[in-house]
Amino acid sequence: MPDVDVGAVIRTKTESRVKASFKIFQEKLVGYIMEKYDHPRDIAPIVKDLEDMDLEQHEPEDPATDATATKVQIHREKVKRHLDRMEALEDDKI
Repeated sequence: MPDVDVGAVIRTKTESRVKASFKIFQEKLVGYIMEKYDHPRDIAPIVKDLEDMDLEQHEPEDPATDATATKVQIHREKVKRHLDRMEALEDDKI
């Protein structure tokens, strides 16, 4: 991965007069992610909240048992997009 300047530096307590230097760094990093990543809304919360993102809660619901062929095809496309999004999130974590 190439060197990237996000416009912020993490400092130790003795180097910084600003107590929230890590928070400032996080905000700058989130700004960089929003600008440069394909699915920034999936990975930015990981950096901001320091919690892993769970995309399973956004999994498309199954179509009704009496769904039309069109509705079933739409569901298949939603599932494909969801899987692509999950894969992109895993790639972005690396």
